[in-house]
Amino acid sequence: MFVNFTNAGREALDSAIPHASAHLVPMLKAVRDHGMAFVIAAQSRRDFAIPETGPAVIIIGDDMTRSLGPPGFHLRIVRRLLGRAKAVAIMAGAPVDAMYSRMTQEAVTRRAIVVLIETTVTHETEWDTYVREANPAAEMYLASPTVAGWQ
Repeated sequence: MFVNFTNAGREALDSAIPHASAHLVPMLKAVRDHGMAFVIAAQSRRDFAIPETGPAVIIIGDDMTRSLGPPGFHLRIVRRLLGRAKAVAIMAGAPVDAMYSRMTQEAVTRRAIVVLIETTVTHETEWDTYVREANPAAEMYLASPTVAGWQ
């Protein structure tokens, strides 16, 4: 599944924001106010479109009914996306609202592509390795019950 909020329109976003989960609100506001691209890619090995330039936030949703790690996605597309990312956050647990806000701010202020990978503790190391191989220069963040704070 692939959901693209990029061209949702001001009226649609204004009506969606009050009902959205708190961690998604900064992204929806950035789409509305700054023309940011915002895409959610859920587990699927199907191809999906990725932005060529920022600002953009792409969420890789590997936390559906079960986490699959990188093999649950179209690996060529995910590797290309990660190669374009200036920053990547791995969220291995409940959403940390401050991290979603921070990544959105990074995308908007730096006009960059950033990626948030929502996964479980089971696959956080696998995702970390995959990201570092795909883009060793990307800024990395980890929010996980296994660490005290962000890394």
